[in-house]
Amino acid sequence: MNIAIFNHPFTDFYSSPKRMYKNILNYLKDIIINDSQDKHNVECFDVVKSLKKEISLPEGLSYLEEYLDGGVADYLFFKKYYQFGSIDNFNHKHFKNFNPDLIIITSFAYCYFDGFKSIVNYLKGLCSVPVICGGHGPSSNPEYYLKNSNGNPIFCFVTTFIPCLYPHKRFLACIHTTKVSRMNINF
Repeated sequence: MNIAIFNHPFTDFYSSPKRMYKNILNYLKDIIINDSQDKHNVECFDVVKSLKKEISLPEGLSYLEEYLDGGVADYLFFKKYYQFGSIDNFNHKHFKNFNPDLIIITSFAYCYFDGFKSIVNYLKGLCSVPVICGGHGPSSNPEYYLKNSNGNPIFCFVTTFIPCLYPHKRFLACIHTTKVSRMNINF
């Protein structure tokens, strides 16, 4: 099976190394390759990379505009609003040649759901394969991801405390609509 792992773009006032931590893609790749009983080909597609673009505040945050101009305090942590990454910031030819059977998207926080949804829609336009999402975002609010994704992803995987109790096994809690079950990682 060919498995493509993606992160997704996000918008915010700032970023940090943890938010742009591309090694999580390689970590997931290693789990799939090393813990799977079957041989899988896994490729990582980092759409965030170091792409940073200043954008206008969205309407929902427009009330913060007055605090960004510097007239409120001598110091400001947030001065501008940015988009980090882009849904098309990857090698499309490589993706097409790789021809994935499954796409996994890791999401840092559920407040960045719009970026997640945009890449899901974009990728679904390129190929029609199952999409699985995971990371801190789906872990904190899996129902939100499932309810607001128009049928994609097919399910979310969430981090659990089970690996702490059973360090010799890797578990994922899988949520599909309202059904919750546990399974070993056997892609």
